[in-house]
Amino acid sequence: DPDEMIIDNTADDFDTTTGADPVVLSTTTPPSHITWATIDAQLATTNVTVQTSTDDITVAASSAGVLGTLAVGGKTLLLDSAAAININAAVTSSVATNFAFTAPSGINLGANVQSAGGAIAFNSPVIVTGAASTRTVSAGAGNVTFSSTVNDDGGGNSLAVNSTGATLFSAAVGGTTPLTS
Repeated sequence: DPDEMIIDNTADDFDTTTGADPVVLSTTTPPSHITWATIDAQLATTNVTVQTSTDDITVAASSAGVLGTLAVGGKTLLLDSAAAININAAVTSSVATNFAFTAPSGINLGANVQSAGGAIAFNSPVIVTGAASTRTVSAGAGNVTFSSTVNDDGGGNSLAVNSTGATLFSAAVGGTTPLTS
C-alpha cells in the first residue's frame, strides 16, 4: 500500500511530530517510515502515538527479519490507524511498556506481541493471519484486552494469551472464522 506508515528499521522519513504527551508521529507524505529506535527514544520521555489520517500502519521486519525490542518502560505506544494495522513483525518490549492498537478496518495479527508487564489492548477487530501457526500475546503481569471480535483468516491459526493480569475478550472469538485453539 503506497499510502501507509511503516514501522521498520530502514530510515526515518516521517514528517510530522506534534504534542508533548503523547508525542504524535505522523505523515502528510506517505509512504513513510519510522524506525523502532526512534519510537524507543521518544518513549524514554513521553507516551507515543503513531497515527495515520487515511491509511494503514504496518509493522515490518528488516531484511534480517528482526524489528527490535523496546527498552523503555512505563509509557504507552498507541498505533492509531485510519484504516488497518498489519502486525507482520513481533512487537516486543523488554520492560513494562503498554501497547494499544486502534484501527477501524481491523488489526491483522501476523506476529507476536509481548510486553514485560505492560497492558496490551486491541481496540478493534483482530484477525489472526499467516500460515498455520500460533500467534502469542504476552503481557507478563499486565492486562490483555480484546475489545472486539477475534477470528482466523482461514489459515488454521491459533492464539495464545499469556498474562498473570486480567485477560478480557469483549466479543466473540472465532465467531466468523474459528481459530484452531
